[in-house]
Amino acid sequence: VTESPKSSGTKITVKFAADSGKDVYIVPGPINDPTYEGSTELMREGCIPVAKVEDIINT
Repeated sequence: VTESPKSSGTKITVKFAADSGKDVYIVPGPINDPTYEGSTELMREGCIPVAKVEDIINT
């Protein structure tokens, strides 16, 4: 997930992925930016924050 506001369909998609046993990665954004409120919440719920491609490859 690269960007997710609080009210979006992203959470539904992430739930389907998690229920299927898939890891879900989040690119963090500014904590005070409303377009990333959903992303921040998803990280709190267990999605994996990444800053570079190697963060995904090395997991």
